[in-house]
Amino acid sequence: GQFSWVLVYLGAIAGLAEKRHRSTVLFLLTLIVFHAVLIGYNGLISSGGRYNMPFLPLWFLLGSYGWIRIGQFFSRPYNNTTL
Repeated sequence: GQFSWVLVYLGAIAGLAEKRHRSTVLFLLTLIVFHAVLIGYNGLISSGGRYNMPFLPLWFLLGSYGWIRIGQFFSRPYNNTTL
């Protein structure tokens, strides 16, 4: 439940560490934040989950991308490459 969402959010934030795709990650995060601002409190009440459903794949995409980059970084710890 809650812990899995924490992992997704941490992965999305970790995706910002790579410089090559930072603009793409920022664009997708901006879409998510802009959507959250537009729906406002309506997304928090009981029927608001349906408004967030189209953006859930973006969260999972960003979270998995961040964890893939973390895995690649730690799979070669003595290589002098950056994220």
